[in-house]
Amino acid sequence: NNVEQFEMYTVGVNGKNLKKLVSCGGKIEIDDFFISPDSKKIVYTKSRNTSGGNSFGSFGSTWLVNIDGSNDHMICGEDSDAQGWTSEGDIIISWHEQIKEDQLWVYNLPLQSVSKKVNFRLGDYKSLTKSLGLIETDSQISPDCKKGIFYYKNYIGVMDKNGRHKKYLLKDIKLP
Repeated sequence: NNVEQFEMYTVGVNGKNLKKLVSCGGKIEIDDFFISPDSKKIVYTKSRNTSGGNSFGSFGSTWLVNIDGSNDHMICGEDSDAQGWTSEGDIIISWHEQIKEDQLWVYNLPLQSVSKKVNFRLGDYKSLTKSLGLIETDSQISPDCKKGIFYYKNYIGVMDKNGRHKKYLLKDIKLP
Protein backbone atom coordinates (compact mmCIF):
# COMPACT_ATOMS: atom_id res chain seq x y z
CA ASN A 1 0.00 0.00 0.00
CA ASN A 2 1.75 3.14 -1.25
CA VAL A 3 0.46 6.13 0.76
CA GLU A 4 1.31 9.56 -0.62
CA GLN A 5 2.46 12.30 1.78
CA PHE A 6 1.58 15.94 1.18
CA GLU A 7 3.84 18.38 2.94
CA MET A 8 4.50 22.12 2.99
CA TYR A 9 8.04 23.45 3.43
CA THR A 10 9.83 26.78 3.55
CA VAL A 11 13.27 27.21 2.03
CA GLY A 12 15.58 30.22 1.68
CA VAL A 13 16.22 31.62 -1.80
CA ASN A 14 19.76 30.27 -1.45
CA GLY A 15 18.35 26.72 -1.14
CA LYS A 16 19.23 26.47 2.55
CA ASN A 17 17.13 26.32 5.71
CA LEU A 18 14.61 23.76 4.45
CA LYS A 19 11.92 23.41 7.12
CA LYS A 20 8.78 21.29 7.15
CA LEU A 21 5.70 23.29 8.20
CA VAL A 22 2.80 20.89 7.65
CA SER A 23 2.51 17.18 6.91
CA CYS A 24 -0.63 15.34 5.79
CA GLY A 25 -0.79 11.58 5.46
CA GLY A 26 -3.20 9.17 3.91
CA LYS A 27 -5.51 10.66 1.34
CA ILE A 28 -5.39 14.19 2.75
CA GLU A 29 -3.68 16.75 0.54
CA ILE A 30 -2.80 20.42 0.65
CA ASP A 31 -4.48 22.34 -2.15
CA ASP A 32 -4.24 26.12 -2.11
CA PHE A 33 -2.04 28.23 0.13
CA PHE A 34 -1.59 31.96 0.60
CA ILE A 35 1.13 33.78 2.54
CA SER A 36 -0.02 36.70 4.68
CA PRO A 37 1.02 40.22 3.59
CA ASP A 38 3.45 40.42 6.56
CA SER A 39 4.87 36.94 5.64
CA LYS A 40 4.19 35.61 9.16
CA LYS A 41 1.29 33.21 8.49
CA ILE A 42 -0.03 30.88 5.79
CA VAL A 43 -3.69 30.10 5.17
CA TYR A 44 -4.28 26.89 3.21
CA THR A 45 -6.86 24.27 2.24
CA LYS A 46 -6.70 20.63 3.30
CA SER A 47 -8.87 18.20 1.36
CA ARG A 48 -9.43 14.49 1.15
CA ASN A 49 -8.55 12.93 -2.19
CA THR A 50 -11.06 10.13 -2.44
CA SER A 51 -14.14 9.22 -4.43
CA GLY A 52 -16.30 8.97 -1.31
CA GLY A 53 -16.39 9.41 2.45
CA ASN A 54 -14.90 12.89 2.47
CA SER A 55 -14.57 13.71 6.17
CA PHE A 56 -13.63 17.33 5.43
CA GLY A 57 -16.59 17.96 3.13
CA SER A 58 -16.54 18.30 -0.62
CA PHE A 59 -14.29 21.37 -0.64
CA GLY A 60 -11.99 20.61 2.22
CA SER A 61 -11.26 22.79 5.21
CA THR A 62 -9.45 26.09 5.74
CA TRP A 63 -6.39 26.02 8.00
CA LEU A 64 -3.95 28.60 9.37
CA VAL A 65 -0.31 28.04 10.37
CA ASN A 66 2.51 30.33 11.48
CA ILE A 67 5.43 30.60 9.04
CA ASP A 68 7.59 28.61 11.50
CA GLY A 69 5.09 25.69 11.44
CA SER A 70 3.58 26.35 14.86
CA ASN A 71 -0.08 26.81 15.74
CA ASP A 72 -1.50 24.82 12.80
CA HIS A 73 -5.29 24.79 13.18
CA MET A 74 -8.60 24.80 11.28
CA ILE A 75 -10.20 28.26 11.21
CA CYS A 76 -13.30 28.25 9.01
CA GLY A 77 -14.69 24.77 9.50
CA GLU A 78 -15.45 22.01 7.08
CA ASP A 79 -16.72 22.50 3.51
CA SER A 80 -14.42 25.49 3.05
CA ASP A 81 -11.70 26.52 0.62
CA ALA A 82 -9.12 29.23 1.43
CA GLN A 83 -9.29 32.14 -1.02
CA GLY A 84 -6.59 34.39 0.48
CA TRP A 85 -5.92 37.53 2.50
CA THR A 86 -6.96 41.15 2.41
CA SER A 87 -4.16 43.71 2.04
CA GLU A 88 -4.16 44.61 5.75
CA GLY A 89 -3.47 40.98 6.65
CA ASP A 90 -6.10 40.81 9.37
CA ILE A 91 -8.87 39.26 7.26
CA ILE A 92 -8.95 35.84 5.55
CA ILE A 93 -11.58 35.01 2.93
CA SER A 94 -12.89 31.44 2.67
CA TRP A 95 -15.39 29.97 0.17
CA HIS A 96 -18.09 27.76 1.70
CA GLU A 97 -20.14 25.38 -0.37
CA GLN A 98 -23.78 25.46 0.70
CA ILE A 99 -26.78 23.48 -0.54
CA LYS A 100 -28.74 26.48 -1.87
CA GLU A 101 -26.13 29.22 -2.35
CA ASP A 102 -22.40 29.40 -1.80
CA GLN A 103 -21.00 31.81 0.78
CA LEU A 104 -17.82 33.75 1.33
CA TRP A 105 -16.84 33.81 4.98
CA VAL A 106 -14.79 36.68 6.35
CA TYR A 107 -12.48 35.41 9.10
CA ASN A 108 -11.25 38.18 11.41
CA LEU A 109 -7.76 37.22 12.59
CA PRO A 110 -7.60 39.57 15.63
CA LEU A 111 -11.00 38.30 16.86
CA GLN A 112 -10.18 34.72 15.81
CA SER A 113 -13.68 34.20 14.46
CA VAL A 114 -15.86 34.47 11.37
CA SER A 115 -17.25 38.01 11.40
CA LYS A 116 -19.36 37.94 8.23
CA LYS A 117 -21.02 35.46 5.85
CA VAL A 118 -22.01 36.67 2.38
CA ASN A 119 -24.19 34.64 -0.03
CA PHE A 120 -23.17 34.84 -3.68
CA ARG A 121 -23.62 33.37 -7.14
CA LEU A 122 -20.60 32.18 -9.09
CA GLY A 123 -20.89 35.06 -11.59
CA ASP A 124 -20.57 37.57 -8.71
CA TYR A 125 -17.43 36.05 -7.21
CA LYS A 126 -14.87 38.42 -8.75
CA SER A 127 -16.72 41.65 -7.88
CA LEU A 128 -17.60 40.41 -4.38
CA THR A 129 -14.04 39.38 -3.48
CA LYS A 130 -12.78 42.72 -4.81
CA SER A 131 -15.31 44.59 -2.64
CA LEU A 132 -14.13 42.59 0.39
CA GLY A 133 -10.52 43.59 -0.35
CA LEU A 134 -9.16 40.15 -1.32
CA ILE A 135 -5.63 40.34 -2.73
CA GLU A 136 -5.41 38.61 -6.12
CA THR A 137 -2.35 36.49 -5.65
CA ASP A 138 -0.52 33.52 -6.99
CA SER A 139 1.26 31.37 -4.40
CA GLN A 140 4.05 30.73 -6.92
CA ILE A 141 4.97 34.42 -7.17
CA SER A 142 7.10 36.31 -4.64
CA PRO A 143 5.34 39.03 -2.58
CA ASP A 144 7.18 41.75 -4.58
CA CYS A 145 5.99 40.10 -7.87
CA LYS A 146 9.55 40.00 -9.22
CA LYS A 147 10.31 36.27 -8.89
CA GLY A 148 8.46 33.04 -9.52
CA ILE A 149 8.90 29.51 -8.26
CA PHE A 150 9.19 26.65 -10.72
CA TYR A 151 9.34 22.94 -10.14
CA TYR A 152 9.95 20.01 -12.38
CA LYS A 153 10.12 16.41 -11.17
CA ASN A 154 12.58 16.63 -8.25
CA TYR A 155 13.86 20.18 -8.81
CA ILE A 156 12.67 23.44 -7.25
CA GLY A 157 13.95 26.79 -8.42
CA VAL A 158 13.33 30.50 -8.67
CA MET A 159 13.40 32.73 -11.75
CA ASP A 160 12.63 36.30 -12.79
CA LYS A 161 8.99 36.91 -13.69
CA ASN A 162 9.97 36.97 -17.40
CA GLY A 163 11.30 33.38 -17.11
CA ARG A 164 14.99 34.31 -17.22
CA HIS A 165 17.79 33.95 -14.70
CA LYS A 166 16.75 30.54 -13.41
CA LYS A 167 18.38 29.42 -10.20
CA TYR A 168 17.89 25.93 -8.80
CA LEU A 169 17.29 26.00 -5.07
CA LEU A 170 16.93 22.27 -4.57
CA LYS A 171 18.05 19.51 -6.94
CA ASP A 172 17.35 15.81 -6.51
CA ILE A 173 15.13 16.64 -3.57
CA LYS A 174 15.43 14.22 -0.68
CA LEU A 175 13.12 15.63 1.93
CA PRO A 176 13.93 15.03 5.60
